[in-house]
Amino acid sequence: RMGIEAQRRAAPFCMGSLFWQMNDCWPAVSWSAVDYFGERKALYYQAAKAFRPDIVSPLVENDTIRIFLVSDSPGSREFTLRLGLIDFDGVLLREISKSLPPSFKQGMPACQIPLGELIEDMAPGTVLLRCELLSGGETAAENLLYFVSPKDLVLPDPRLKASISEIPGGGGFVVELRTEKLAKDVCLSMPGCDVTFSDNYFDIPPGGKAAVVCRTKIKPAEAEKRLKIRTLADID
Repeated sequence: RMGIEAQRRAAPFCMGSLFWQMNDCWPAVSWSAVDYFGERKALYYQAAKAFRPDIVSPLVENDTIRIFLVSDSPGSREFTLRLGLIDFDGVLLREISKSLPPSFKQGMPACQIPLGELIEDMAPGTVLLRCELLSGGETAAENLLYFVSPKDLVLPDPRLKASISEIPGGGGFVVELRTEKLAKDVCLSMPGCDVTFSDNYFDIPPGGKAAVVCRTKIKPAEAEKRLKIRTLADID
């Protein structure tokens, strides 16, 4: 995902990219997005997000936070970039909002902030920057920026709660997730079951929620017994 976003940020010098590989033709430990048995891996979900028509792509470069907007949607629109520095418990520490005109030039940072000016004396492993791109009052894109590598994050118990409801007409169920604190790299699995998740391997900001559609023949009552939900905080 980082590579795809970097190439999209480079427009018009780079106008697209393809990745290797989509699927496996035999069982193997590989870098495919879909394994031999048709199971979607983390790459599948991250690539889907990186190739959305509108993305907001933040990065830290030379002690400066740079926020890029990339839009391949037809026509021209006005955007509002909204940034929020929050800790992993959900406390809002800083907030910035900036309007972007339709004439905004892609490939140039929409916003630049000195890293030290934003986080000051805060521990970088305990905060994140939530980046949200709004158009017409609706969220067009969003992303999270962390200031240290995942192994250095001071992750709390997210206090993640899940509820399951059947899809009307059958064919699967919906998992509703709610979290009090940051839930990093949420992973849903049902070992031994034929199931397809609409999303997986994602982050939920503190106080946030997410809904995952699970396509399977398994009924919700049985799914409650088999469904496993883990986050990065569960890994010792």
